[in-house]
Amino acid sequence: MGSPRPFSSGCAVLALSGLVVAAVTVAIAGGIVFFKSDAGSLSALLAKMAEIVASSRGLLPHWFVDELPQNPDDIRESLAEWFREHAAEMQLMGKEAGRALIYVLIGMIIGALVALHEAMDDAPHGPLAETLAERIRNLGTAFRRVVFAQVRISLINTTFTAIYLAIVLHGICFDFFFVSGMIYTDLKAGSRIKSQAQGLISLATYGLGMYIGSVISGYVQKRYTVGEGAAAVTNWTGVWMVPAGIAVVVLLFFLLFFKDNTRTTTKTEPVALV
Repeated sequence: MGSPRPFSSGCAVLALSGLVVAAVTVAIAGGIVFFKSDAGSLSALLAKMAEIVASSRGLLPHWFVDELPQNPDDIRESLAEWFREHAAEMQLMGKEAGRALIYVLIGMIIGALVALHEAMDDAPHGPLAETLAERIRNLGTAFRRVVFAQVRISLINTTFTAIYLAIVLHGICFDFFFVSGMIYTDLKAGSRIKSQAQGLISLATYGLGMYIGSVISGYVQKRYTVGEGAAAVTNWTGVWMVPAGIAVVVLLFFLLFFKDNTRTTTKTEPVALV
């Protein structure tokens, strides 16, 4: 006499699969009923869209407001014209959506069968049943490997994207702070004290500035660290919020008090031809 555990597991999997299929069916039926009702009809949706457009006219630019439809009839005519112009694309989109829905349903059925087979007892079967079971096991193994491989690939892509964005951010910060400061200093210093001015700004940024920054950063990290030794935990979000706040304050100070409307032109001297 077989153990009742495989039978109960199979019943549980079968019930869960039935619930999933029933939920999807109810969701599709509910969507159809909603769009056929008065609340979800095309006229009600167009009226709601016109109401939203009318309430947003005072907040949008004038050039954008002039392009918006005036009433639900204009919206209906615009949609009808758009559908006429893109009839072929909409037909293709409908076919692809129906095909994707069929694939989803087939996948759900196959997944339910695989889960039900794995939950049942491994009783001896005939050659055809054993062959089909082997194919189903191979399909399940391939599906799991593909899914987890995609997760790993996504993590790798996310890591490299973060690295590239960090490099780009570093380049932007370097250009806007160091290079822009050197160029502005070069323009304001003049030809006589240009070298001294560049040495002064290098001392302020790379020398004294880095020393003060390292001291303050050490204090900030210590301020947001709890514990000592190997048990120390640092709140890096709080640490990085400090330089972010300083950058915002410097930006506001720069926008409010820095005024320089002078324009410089580069003069080129003629070269004598020998």
